Amino acid sequence: MVRKYPIIKAEQMTTKFGSTVLLNLKGEQYKIVKVFLPKRYSIVFPDEDIESINLLKISLHLIYKRTCAQSKSYILAIE
Repeated sequence: MVRKYPIIKAEQMTTKFGSTVLLNLKGEQYKIVKVFLPKRYSIVFPDEDIESINLLKISLHLIYKRTCAQSKSYILAIE
């Protein structure tokens, strides 16, 4: 089942695992869900896009597509 979560805030962060992006998503029943993206997604969000998301100039969604049967990792997209 494909699920779309509106991105309401984005932030570049450095954790003990390296650079990553923290997203605040609008979850079910208007709950805010915070999600650290895998490191490989940090290049998808340049500083300009993060600023545009936070200033509500662009509207993006994190899309959960499915779980990979082999690795059990989530298949995600940004639109």
